[in-house]
Amino acid sequence: MAHQPHNRLNDLADRSANGTSTNGKHAEDITAAMAQLRRDLDRDVRGISRQAHQATNWESYVKKFPVAAIGIAAVVGYCLVPPRRERQYVASPEVVKQLAREGKLNINAGPTPPGRPSMAKQAVLAVGTVAARALMAYAGKRVGELMSTDQGQPVPDE
Repeated sequence: MAHQPHNRLNDLADRSANGTSTNGKHAEDITAAMAQLRRDLDRDVRGISRQAHQATNWESYVKKFPVAAIGIAAVVGYCLVPPRRERQYVASPEVVKQLAREGKLNINAGPTPPGRPSMAKQAVLAVGTVAARALMAYAGKRVGELMSTDQGQPVPDE
């Protein structure tokens, strides 16, 4: 921290230990140094608290790095969208016979479709969906603010 009241307090303590006189204001000097130390400490704690809040607030990162946030959202969205599957039809034996007679039956044996996604994949999908919606809401709000400031009308915050 940039403040030096601690050194001043140490100097006063050294003078007291050496018996150096401070014109009878020794106690007042210590009291003033302690008061300054408390003020500096209070200001430093508020600054650290503000920095910690900003570091844990995802909106501050989106404001600082909007292009990176959009890129990350696009990558997450791309990863979360499942690949297209071929349509599968379930037909009764009569329909199969009818299609076979007409020469329209085409059977492709492929891998069996996967079962239900795991809990981890479902959790990632849920978190990604929430993050994508929050990012889109923020982007819409920012675009609205930019458009309204161009027209000279401020947008009220929620």
